[in-house]
Amino acid sequence: MEESGQNILFIFLVAALFAVFLIFAVWLMRWQFNKADRLLENWARENNYRILEKQNANFGDGPAGTRQSSSQVKYRIVVLDGGNRRKSGLVTIGSKNLGTLSDEIAVGWDE
Repeated sequence: MEESGQNILFIFLVAALFAVFLIFAVWLMRWQFNKADRLLENWARENNYRILEKQNANFGDGPAGTRQSSSQVKYRIVVLDGGNRRKSGLVTIGSKNLGTLSDEIAVGWDE
């Protein structure tokens, strides 16, 4: 009977550790995307852009979805500049090594 109780305790501890890890992973992903959103909004305001459209480009079949660092956040955006011209492009937020811990933003405008 004592061995059975130890097995149950072990299973409970493993399940609890897994739950804590899962909660932390979800929190970390939400934090990463929330910070990326703030950085993008600040970048747009500082460059006199108004964001009209924003689509997540981190997942999918295209080149933007397959070659980014897992810690970077990418968006396809359409903006309106100060002269009321529409521009579209791909924004990468964060560095390859530090991800969104870095405030780095790189934009590749469509032609």
